[in-house]
Amino acid sequence: MVASPISPCSDLDDIAVAAVDLVFPGPALCGLADDLRKIFRAPFPADRDPIWCQQRQYVAALEKIALFCKRSGIGADVAERFAQLGIAFADLQAGIDGPAIFQKKKSAGGRPPDRFNTWSVRTTAMLGLECYIAGNFEPERAAARASKKFPDLARLSTRKARPGEKWKRGAGHDVARLLLSWLTSYREKIIPNAAAQSAFDGQLSLLGEQLACRSAAERIAAGDAMLGSAAAAARRLGGQGILPL
Repeated sequence: MVASPISPCSDLDDIAVAAVDLVFPGPALCGLADDLRKIFRAPFPADRDPIWCQQRQYVAALEKIALFCKRSGIGADVAERFAQLGIAFADLQAGIDGPAIFQKKKSAGGRPPDRFNTWSVRTTAMLGLECYIAGNFEPERAAARASKKFPDLARLSTRKARPGEKWKRGAGHDVARLLLSWLTSYREKIIPNAAAQSAFDGQLSLLGEQLACRSAAERIAAGDAMLGSAAAAARRLGGQGILPL
């Protein structure tokens, strides 16, 4: 249930409580929000490994969330769950194996499925193609334009380029064919990642409303923006870390 301020005042200091299924003190909610902003927006030290820094961010954030849950009345049992996640991240930094929920499930076919991060970026790219198509492009022309303007989208493929070749993300792929293949899979709702499919369906509906009153040129420009964002994210997929939403 979405929290809604009881008071219409714009001054956060004047907000006493926020109503949900419980009643939380406004300052506590604002304090948690400020803490999380500081944790995740703080720059990484130049001499530290980015993965180590991200792990520390999650440890610190989970500690703050656990404390909020305990003090707000949500429940000590709920707070304990967040604390356990924070401890698991701390253990990972120390080289200690995490609990069972952190263990990777073995793939029956031998090849693990692609990560949600990869599917999330593909979703953005497919929405960009839909913008082109809304701008009166045929799917093939839309894919061709995207592949020419944003060749880094090939990095969204996680399969080997050729038999026997050393794995290299996106090497040797026909980008337009890849994009058309994914677009068909999204449209027919047969992609193997349910969360990405749900995100695509929901955002496509919203996108249709946003583009309804725009010209063809504006729709194409919106597609360029989305595909450019996807291409930039695709360049980061080969590195470590978690992509921004």
